[in-house]
Amino acid sequence: TGTLLNSGRFTARAYDAIKPGDIFLKNGHVMMVAENQNNSNYVVYEAVADKSKCSRSTYSRAYLIKQGYKGYSFTGYGD
Repeated sequence: TGTLLNSGRFTARAYDAIKPGDIFLKNGHVMMVAENQNNSNYVVYEAVADKSKCSRSTYSRAYLIKQGYKGYSFTGYGD
């Protein structure tokens, strides 16, 4: 996750501005946003490395904030 943030390709995004394709990031765990449901629930895809699978989950905004997740947006590729 440090590599992601230090790449210069991600910028912080407020919860109310989260949109599909953005990510939530916390201490080595990344979830990609599939849907923002009125800024109160977020449908995400998250990988479970030790089980080699990806799951689709819904988390409330309150839960994500309590767990320490921050939102980021991908700003594009560079050379």
